[in-house]
Amino acid sequence: MIGFIAAWKVTNRRMTVLACCWSLPLLLGFAHGQDLSFLLLVLAVSLRVHASRPILAGALLSFCAIKFNLFFLLPLLIAAQRRWRMLAGLLTGCAGLTAISFAAAGADWPRRYFEILSRGNISPEEQIMPNLHAMLLGVPHNRLIEPLLGVVAAVIVWLIARRTDFAFGLAAVLIGGLLVSHHAYPQDCTLLIPALLILMSRSGNWQLNYLCIALFTPWPYLWLIQGDRLNLVRLAISTLLVAMIFLSRREDKIRRLQWIY
Repeated sequence: MIGFIAAWKVTNRRMTVLACCWSLPLLLGFAHGQDLSFLLLVLAVSLRVHASRPILAGALLSFCAIKFNLFFLLPLLIAAQRRWRMLAGLLTGCAGLTAISFAAAGADWPRRYFEILSRGNISPEEQIMPNLHAMLLGVPHNRLIEPLLGVVAAVIVWLIARRTDFAFGLAAVLIGGLLVSHHAYPQDCTLLIPALLILMSRSGNWQLNYLCIALFTPWPYLWLIQGDRLNLVRLAISTLLVAMIFLSRREDKIRRLQWIY
């Protein structure tokens, strides 16, 4: 966490520290022995070097495979912005991690890993998840609706990434990835910290800023842990992603004007 705070340059250090101190998901991550703070460091350093060292940034982002279910939409950002050198670094890093996995766990580890993922008890307490899967629990035909809404979220992230810079696109990836994750828990909302900080640094809309501040506080996640029967937290996260479409249009206009001048 100290490394993340030191490397994060989107917002000032005081705001970054305050966001981390407020974050109940981050505290839950420590309590449950999660590696989410390590991912925050990876994201901060990748964001810092992506322009000057795209291959290194891509290699660092390969460590997001630790929580691959939360980063399904990352390739959309890279493809939408045509960051091919970053893609080369990402693929190289993933190849290296795969080789290490074979060396450490033997040739049959993919089969054993798939068996673990296929177990019915791998996702207990689905009602406390912050994603579309939990939002649709009990809804008729939810197994069909969930992938359809996932495609909608992916399209939104693609449109945002096409119109904006890497930082804003990364925020969309983190928010959209949490929604489509299928397997996520309140502690995984730790990844909202960088996304919300990026949004607050760009948005001049007071309603959206207040929503970001609300999602920094512990109260939404205490409600989520209780089951969030009204889907308020999941709807709030979904609202962020939709609001980013309108913000991305403004970002695109600003970039065009800067290019002209």
